Amino acid sequence: MSDSLVPTQVPVTLAPSFSFYVPATRPDRISAAAAFGDALTVAGPTGPDVVGKLRDSGFTKAALFDGMGYAGTKLPGVEQ
Repeated sequence: MSDSLVPTQVPVTLAPSFSFYVPATRPDRISAAAAFGDALTVAGPTGPDVVGKLRDSGFTKAALFDGMGYAGTKLPGVEQ
């Protein structure tokens, strides 16, 4: 097995950490919470788009997306 497949450090989402659960509808809270935690869990179907826009502005924290935030929402490219 190649050594290039072995991560050099444990991702923050797998290590003990402190994180916040924030709604995708509040990008201001996402940015504010990032100052205090190691990672964020963003809830809601627009989460990936919101975090993408924040990344374009320099946001660098680890972000997870809550799958239950998508419950009842028809997503593009997904057969129901």
